[in-house]
Amino acid sequence: MIDKIHVKEQLKVKQLNARGWNLTWSGGGYDHYDAIGETCTGKKCVLEFKFRNDSYKTKMIEVYKYDKLLEMYDYEVFYLVSEQYFDYIFDLKDLTNLKIQKLQCPITTLWKNQMITKEVYLLNASDAETILTTLW
Repeated sequence: MIDKIHVKEQLKVKQLNARGWNLTWSGGGYDHYDAIGETCTGKKCVLEFKFRNDSYKTKMIEVYKYDKLLEMYDYEVFYLVSEQYFDYIFDLKDLTNLKIQKLQCPITTLWKNQMITKEVYLLNASDAETILTTLW
């Protein structure tokens, strides 16, 4: 399963680079982001990807992940949620008034057998900076 996600991450980097970004895949390690490089306007950036098979009104990011990404002070920080038909790109530094929610979630995306309570932020699709047609 993790190999399939890594393939999707690499494909998403290629797709964004074809649109003028200059990104490098993080290599599937334990960084808190999946790609690093420059936006299509030349700003240093990091991106975290989340792939969903279905579409949801709200998108979710763990508070822990959000906090770790925002520690990248010298970078623009984006969260890309790729769903069935669209990609939503959120500029995390521009989001305000986020409220912590506590939800029952799988321990990890890959192993859904154990549930725990996680602190998350719910993001509205309308808050996405960019909405692209998904190509995968």
